[in-house]
Amino acid sequence: MKYLLVILAIFLMAAGCTDNGTTSDTGINGDSDTGAYRDSDSDTDSDTDTDSDTDSDTDSDADSDSDTDTDTDSYTVKDTAGDTDTGSDSDVDTEWYPCNGDTEGYDAVVSKTGNTWTVTNGAGQETWSGTDMMDAMEKGFDVLSQGRTSKQSVLVTGDGVMNANARLSIPGYTILNVCGTIHVQGTPGSDMSPFYIRGQTEVDIPNARVTGTPAYGMFIRESSNIHLGRIIMDLELESWLGIRVDNKPVWPDFPPLVKNLTIDYVEVHSSGSHGVETYGVDGILIKEFVGDHTGGCGLILNHSTNAEVGSVTCNECAYIETGYAAFRVANSNGKIGNDFPAGNIHVGSVYARGGGRGIFSVSGSGGLTIDNIDLADCGNDTILLQNCYNTTIAANSGNASGGRLYLSNDTANTDNGTYETSYNVTFQNLTLTDGAYITENYCDYKSQGDRNNRAYNIIGSADMCYP
Repeated sequence: MKYLLVILAIFLMAAGCTDNGTTSDTGINGDSDTGAYRDSDSDTDSDTDTDSDTDSDTDSDADSDSDTDTDTDSYTVKDTAGDTDTGSDSDVDTEWYPCNGDTEGYDAVVSKTGNTWTVTNGAGQETWSGTDMMDAMEKGFDVLSQGRTSKQSVLVTGDGVMNANARLSIPGYTILNVCGTIHVQGTPGSDMSPFYIRGQTEVDIPNARVTGTPAYGMFIRESSNIHLGRIIMDLELESWLGIRVDNKPVWPDFPPLVKNLTIDYVEVHSSGSHGVETYGVDGILIKEFVGDHTGGCGLILNHSTNAEVGSVTCNECAYIETGYAAFRVANSNGKIGNDFPAGNIHVGSVYARGGGRGIFSVSGSGGLTIDNIDLADCGNDTILLQNCYNTTIAANSGNASGGRLYLSNDTANTDNGTYETSYNVTFQNLTLTDGAYITENYCDYKSQGDRNNRAYNIIGSADMCYP
């Protein structure tokens, strides 16, 4: 019953999509995101995308998806604080507002003793006390200078509970360091989050841990200059997304991209849908992403540019909706002006085991370079690239075990001229095992000739249109 409810929730997130059940990339993971993020607020945004991701090509292998570095032995080590740790050498700056019990230097401190929350100002004077964590954090914000143009800081110590149908709005020019766990309980509510940033700038969250059933562990909209430090989302299946950052996309007149998102380290476990998703962001630095049993993608970048991702490590990402992927780019991701500058979306490594696809590029995206890949036991195509441009897979090295590494195009959106056919796509430096193979479709589509798609230095089977 639990899985049925989650599948129904994800279906509602992609309302307006259809799935023809054949070689289709439409449906639950399609890119018609009308109402996809349950934003029932009064601004009536729709998050509508144009493509249906229909892969109705004539090859015999049906793409019946619904859309959408590494040592596995170190994946699920529990540290002494109870948080899940990958055991890897993280690039996280642990000295940046550490959770070490020190309260000196903060402009406000929100602390819990027994069942009582207390707010004190920078001088150590108590300004409020009560029993509700959200009220306490809001009162902590009230201590800060109003109308400020430089950052002031709030420290939160202690664990607490918030309702899934509630929202904590974080003001701009704020450093919010949460050295405790926020447990979200109840039925997820539209446009609700324990970390809600909208229309703001200059917000830092050095530490945060969220458990339970939030609609969004963090929801960041129309906000720039955001820095997230060490973020742990240890969720339950009834939750929705881990982190969503967007510019309030509405088709066809997309607003300007928001700018400058940094995430040092993020783990997302057991989310009902995606782990981390961006839509309409320019200037992204995600040093390390770890996903474990995410219902949708592990990490997905939509309509975003100039992104640097250190590593993506996924265990059973997209295990519910297997047409999604451990790492996915979509909706003209990497497009700057009328071009897709090579490498403006750069990923150091993608590691995936189980779940859905390993890597998926769709709906006119490009400019992607992935240095290293290690993909195995994927529940759909190991790699699917559709209407993909200036993209290099395994610039340094890679391994793929089982499944198809497939370069193709979405039939409907290619035929109607929405997207060009794929060009300047390179697979290289790959070792293919356990029946994995590379193949390309749409050879000489409408007599276009050579589109400069190639496979080099491949150990295994590669069948490209042009050698």
